[in-house]
Amino acid sequence: MTLYEDYETETSFRYLKEIVAILEKPVCIIGGGAVYFTVNEHFKKEHGRNYLGSRDVDVGFYIDKDLDKEELKTTEFGRALARLSECGFQPLGFRFYKDINIDTGEDLTLEQSRETPIHNIFKIYIDQ
Repeated sequence: MTLYEDYETETSFRYLKEIVAILEKPVCIIGGGAVYFTVNEHFKKEHGRNYLGSRDVDVGFYIDKDLDKEELKTTEFGRALARLSECGFQPLGFRFYKDINIDTGEDLTLEQSRETPIHNIFKIYIDQ
């Protein structure tokens, strides 16, 4: 038994690679993705299967607490937020999300999301 469905971890890993590719280096991966990269090789040797993976993508940024809102836009964090929006992610509180069709693995537009039954949608989250 696994904690997550394969489509969840596969989608998360696919977006992790895409997000890392569009961000300026260095990138700080945190959360479940970081644990996966840290332990998976040894876990697989020990248990014969991959570590559980992650349902979302967590990326860390250093932010100078003294920056104002306009200065923040010019930082890697600010540019990352703009890139995520350009890639079709929608802001939701402290994270961004995109709806994915569970059956096809394809991104859904906002209109397609409204027309797709909720049980056929997987939300991929990017936490920052």
